[in-house]
Amino acid sequence: MKKYFIAFSLFYAYCAGLLSQTEKKDSLQDLLLKEVVIAPTLYNQNIGKLPQQIFKIGKKEITNTQSSNTADLLQQSGQVYIQKSQQGGGSITLRGLEANRNVIVIDGVRMNNLIYRGGHLHNVITTDINAIESIEVMLGPASCQFGSDAMGGVVYITTPKPQFAVVDQNQFIKVHTQTRYTSANKGFSQHFDVGLGGIQWASWTSFSYSQFGDLKSGKNLNPFYPQDWGQRKYYAARIDGKDSLLLNDDPTLQRGSAYEQYDFIQKLSYRPNLKNLHTLNYQLSNSGNVPRYDRLNNPSIDGLQFAEWYYGPQTRNMIAYQYQHTFSKGLFNQLDCNINHQQLEESRHTRKFGNDILQSRTEDVSVQGLNASLLHLSNRHQWRWGLDLQNNQLQSTAIATDIVTSATDKLDTRYPNGGNIMRSMALYSSHQYNIKDWLIFTDGLRAGYTRLQSTITDFYSLANAVEQNNPTYSGSIGITAQLRNMLNTSFLVSSAYRVPNVDDLSKIFETAAGTIIVPNANLQPERSLTYEWNLRKVFGNVVAIENNAYYTQLKQTIVTDAFTYNGQDSILYDGVMSEVVANQNKGKGFIYGNALQVRAHFFKDWTTSATAHYTYGRIFEKDANGADSIAPLDHIPPLFARWMLTYQHDKVKADFYVHYQGWKRYEDYRLNAEDNEDYSAPNAQGELTVGMPAWCTLNARVQYAFSPLATIQLGIENILDTQYRTFASGIHGAGRNLNIAFNFHY
Repeated sequence: MKKYFIAFSLFYAYCAGLLSQTEKKDSLQDLLLKEVVIAPTLYNQNIGKLPQQIFKIGKKEITNTQSSNTADLLQQSGQVYIQKSQQGGGSITLRGLEANRNVIVIDGVRMNNLIYRGGHLHNVITTDINAIESIEVMLGPASCQFGSDAMGGVVYITTPKPQFAVVDQNQFIKVHTQTRYTSANKGFSQHFDVGLGGIQWASWTSFSYSQFGDLKSGKNLNPFYPQDWGQRKYYAARIDGKDSLLLNDDPTLQRGSAYEQYDFIQKLSYRPNLKNLHTLNYQLSNSGNVPRYDRLNNPSIDGLQFAEWYYGPQTRNMIAYQYQHTFSKGLFNQLDCNINHQQLEESRHTRKFGNDILQSRTEDVSVQGLNASLLHLSNRHQWRWGLDLQNNQLQSTAIATDIVTSATDKLDTRYPNGGNIMRSMALYSSHQYNIKDWLIFTDGLRAGYTRLQSTITDFYSLANAVEQNNPTYSGSIGITAQLRNMLNTSFLVSSAYRVPNVDDLSKIFETAAGTIIVPNANLQPERSLTYEWNLRKVFGNVVAIENNAYYTQLKQTIVTDAFTYNGQDSILYDGVMSEVVANQNKGKGFIYGNALQVRAHFFKDWTTSATAHYTYGRIFEKDANGADSIAPLDHIPPLFARWMLTYQHDKVKADFYVHYQGWKRYEDYRLNAEDNEDYSAPNAQGELTVGMPAWCTLNARVQYAFSPLATIQLGIENILDTQYRTFASGIHGAGRNLNIAFNFHY
């Protein structure tokens, strides 16, 4: 395993030695060291002055990728690993940490809430890819700025700001439309946005509708694993009032993966003068039913386990008021305030094959947030002090419905069926000290408090209440040196934490037949301490290289294991004597890895870039005899990489790119966890012990601007129509996929 890590270092040393004598110029320095980021640091900064690993996806790149949703866009970057359980999803992994160990923010509003789960999490697709101005991804701990969950990193999404008219204009209007079609799923999307600007008032309105049919996987065998597997051979259909098992005439057509979604955003800004800015931001995202494809394709002795398994419409309503004030004198330079409210609904609907009872569980979540900060700038110092308040509430309901008679009955809820409240308060500060023009010191600190309460009423004689209070804290310290010959290096030490939420602490759920997970009021926050070293170097006007190496210590890691309830290791649940398990702080572990980026500009109009990420993680546990043992940590992706060649001249831009994933061997899986060993490829005897095979796809795209107003984009993904699947996913990737998009600006 360590050979990949060593190979990164050797490759970097080779490039440095080969190009160290190249004549110095600065065009690639602008690309690598001077790109401006805003969100993760909470104020404008150049990447070259920050010790963290940060990359930015701008509007032009977002449009150029032609991705169907935000999860696909992040995967296209080659820097974020995405797991999928269904077409309408995408779970983010940053530095080997997945789901609720990462923070998602949109327009300054934290999306993580009290039911963000430790398993695969797909909420990122509720952000409209057509309405994104930029995405800034901070890889590594960021709890000082963003609090709980920011252990793997932060995905900060920004939508366009309303634009005001300039002084010599009374008003203006900007219109953009996009129409897009994709062949692998017969997908269609339509987007429209319009901006109106006056001297004091400005507006931006956006609407998108997307509809995707069943996704077709590749027909050609993967050269790394030349064997058919994971195809949709049968599917369930309701015929004459009973479930029937039908033969799929095209096994590459993943029946039961279609979904649709619409998104709406309205922003209004008022600027009475140059010192004050008020913005009202409303966002609505709603989907149709989203089938859980992996569960629909799970076999059983009757053919399939489920006749129905789908997420109900996933609704995200958000309204936020943002205020910004610029001080002309005094101690502070700027005040930023964001007051927001989110109302969310998600539901799960399941019906086993041959069973007439449809089980429906619905979660209604309400979130209120306040983030206020003050910025102080001086000759060599930049300070920001802030206050962060969050209030989360949950109501969990469930019902069982006979689809033949329409009769209903009560059903166990996914979360405690009484009130569920999670509140947090924190103070934070971030500081940058320019010791010298070339030497920069950064530090951050956060301290706060989190309280959680869950009430259980008349639920299988379980405890009436679960309550917990946790102090929270984190810190970071880093140094950045901008040396001669366009060499930039930095070292950072930072801590992070994740406070148990309702999903961790008080979920009551049958995880498998005969196994029930129960609350554990003694659960403590997970913590991490990360050391990272970043090196950026520009060699003349030819090559720019960035290398990021990190090592993370994990403490009080939450794992699910055997437990006792009222002294009993089994309880009667839903008429079945079930083994009791619970989330517990049992593990200490570590993750280390390396990320390499290379950009080169050898010829006029031609550029090339490559990214590669390697991650290794293990956890220390006690074996059955009580002895210390070491085991794989789950959600650690295999080696993944992207190489791209770009041609750009006048009105034409074309990309040819390759995506690669290394082999995830079965012995590196963490069993009975989130690695989904049931979706491993089979060996010659049909045993699911191969792991996830390596794969590679070849892709190309081109765009042509007819004029400043109109652009056409053509692309072909997975040119060789290869059969493949990303690690831990329960659905194959798209086969050969032709896409076409028309953009019109006015």
